[in-house]
Amino acid sequence: MADFTPTRLFDLLPQIYRIRDADPSINGALEALLDVVDQQVGSVRDDIRQLWDNFFIETCDDWVISYIGDLVGTNLVVPIVLRSRTDVAKTIHYRRRKGTVPMLEELARDVTGWSAKVVEFFQILGWTQNANHVRLDHGGWFDVHDDVICNAVSTAFDRAAHTVDVRVPAQSEGWYNIRNIGFFLWRLQSYSMINADPANAGQPHRFHFNSIGQPEPLFIQPDVEGLSEQAADEDNVRGPISPRRLKPVTVAIDHADPPDANGLVALHLIPPDALLVKDWPIGLWLELIDPNDATKTLSAALVDVRDNGSTLMVTVSAAMTSQTQVRAFPHLPTYYGQRRGFSVFADGELISPNATNAAHQRRVLIGDLCDWRDPDPGTLVIDVRLGRFAFAPGETPADPITVNFNYGFSGNIGAGPYDREVVDAPTTVVTQSGAVSLDQALTDWQNSPPAEAIIEIQDSHTYHLALTSLAMPAQLFRLTIRALSGERPTIVLSGDLQLTGGDASSSVTLDGLFVSGGQIDLQGALGQLNISNCTLDPGGGLSSDGVTLRPMQNSLTVAATDTDLNVVIAESIVGGLRVPNAIENMQINDSIVDAQGGVAIAGPGGANDYAARSTIEATTIFGQCWLQELTLGSEVLFDDVVTVRRKQNGCVRFSYIAPNSDTPRRYRCIPPDGASPEEIARLTPAFTSTRFGDPGYAQLSRSGPIEIATGASDGSEIGAFFSLKNPLRRQNLVMRLAEYLPFGLVAALIEVT
Repeated sequence: MADFTPTRLFDLLPQIYRIRDADPSINGALEALLDVVDQQVGSVRDDIRQLWDNFFIETCDDWVISYIGDLVGTNLVVPIVLRSRTDVAKTIHYRRRKGTVPMLEELARDVTGWSAKVVEFFQILGWTQNANHVRLDHGGWFDVHDDVICNAVSTAFDRAAHTVDVRVPAQSEGWYNIRNIGFFLWRLQSYSMINADPANAGQPHRFHFNSIGQPEPLFIQPDVEGLSEQAADEDNVRGPISPRRLKPVTVAIDHADPPDANGLVALHLIPPDALLVKDWPIGLWLELIDPNDATKTLSAALVDVRDNGSTLMVTVSAAMTSQTQVRAFPHLPTYYGQRRGFSVFADGELISPNATNAAHQRRVLIGDLCDWRDPDPGTLVIDVRLGRFAFAPGETPADPITVNFNYGFSGNIGAGPYDREVVDAPTTVVTQSGAVSLDQALTDWQNSPPAEAIIEIQDSHTYHLALTSLAMPAQLFRLTIRALSGERPTIVLSGDLQLTGGDASSSVTLDGLFVSGGQIDLQGALGQLNISNCTLDPGGGLSSDGVTLRPMQNSLTVAATDTDLNVVIAESIVGGLRVPNAIENMQINDSIVDAQGGVAIAGPGGANDYAARSTIEATTIFGQCWLQELTLGSEVLFDDVVTVRRKQNGCVRFSYIAPNSDTPRRYRCIPPDGASPEEIARLTPAFTSTRFGDPGYAQLSRSGPIEIATGASDGSEIGAFFSLKNPLRRQNLVMRLAEYLPFGLVAALIEVT
């Protein structure tokens, strides 16, 4: 409809009435009256105009969504990932392809927000086939020497034939039957680190993708564009990159022709091997091998595949002599140098055989670096399972090395390259290549502090902070040190960072930072300390050798003299907290406090020293807690004993409380009052991993008690990932499948991660 500016009613009156209304004795009473009428007319006009917009789901008011949903006959799901508006808008889109595998996968992705792969289990049943309709790709024997097929058995990408399983389909059993269809779900998210600094592994040619040197698997960042028409494959799910997916393929050369006029060499393969290469992508890196002499390996680039795979046209780096085999990583170009996979750069250029700078040219291989075996000269070996890479000794590029990769985690807790709400503009910008370093920015603030300062780090590089103390001014100030939204910088301390001096009405905020190398030691006066979307390295993860564990470490210690302090920790991962009961208050929500085997929250003295009055919500705590008062504990998972000194105040609700704990009154907590020893043992929480740095860190295990997985106030899980609403996502999917699943089929929801 055409937009227009309405005319005021008062302006439409004859001039004589407007003149009289301006008389001081009347003082504009008529104009004021008509302005009130104008407002009501405007409301009616806007409502009439909105009626047209309310015909369409894209533009209608929120209250209209349910009515349009009734018109198309859909039941709205709980709006967690799929908004109600989108749910109704895609109803017809779903129904037009109802029951097809791509449609069911798209439905599962939209409703849960997880990657999904649908498997019709009857397709991989072994049966005697009709000789008039033989289907060679459905069931039968397979080559047990092929580790790709063998490793895929009992996964979403299984191609082996199975006998019938008549049990009810569930997480790990009853899959293979005519009526069964499996929904494989990857619950972990994949986060992309762009232009990050790798951590050295003790030798100049060995590196970790992780910025603090922890082994972690590299994940896939899937591209779901176009999946509405085709089923998902291994490249389209948010899971760890499988080494078998990137395994090399070696084929034999029957003979090679001399180079043609364009310098291309035709490699003629032994016919059975042609089936392996016909789908190789153009531009693939090849290695021409002499099986008897590894020093005679030549690099080549694939230019064309001819004769249905029996002839390869390549460009060779040198003249061929005794090379009789071709080795390639056919799926490597899908991952290396791509956003979905991983990349290694030197001075901003991708390290590859085709690099412009000769110093950056390397053959890129996928291998196992669990024992840090040195690569052959001229190669870059990447271990996707441990997140490591290595050059040959003495061949590390002299230029700065950066990496792109993806890592997995359950949700947006702790520092991460996800979008965060950033309101105020920064007063100081810090980048790796900028003129101002982090040390310089903090020193400048310390020397002449403004009333409000925001220091923003605008990349994901690693910053080694030389400062060991920061003097806060004895005047009102607000200091914020944050990461740019979408970035995850790492700050490596040179020891504990002491904050001294200060003002009891001022505040310090840390936002979006990964801090390692020491704890924050607050010695001065401060009004508020905010820690949001941060990871204060708690230790406990794997060390760079991939075997031993790093020692646990505290993240925050507060001096007992700071009585006006409020500590707020939100959506963060922290180690032990030493906060005296003399401070004003401590609030923790949507976080993980990790001090396994030790004391998670206590006063400066540790065990038996009570911490400040606290409010804790939706948090997982590994380690003992000693609290002066627990004002509110809601959806908290206390994995170890919690002792509260002042029990007449406060309450704990919808939480797991470890046995032998001493807390204020409880409401619907686990285990329930009066539970038997057997019941208490059964209700012990189980985790996918309790090791910091693992993708499944602090995630509730599939084998754990259902009471904890659905024990929150709204039926969600108890603990740090309460806000993810995972049980409700499953419920939404079950609700949708009742409408869209083909008649007679039984769905099994199978959580892969």
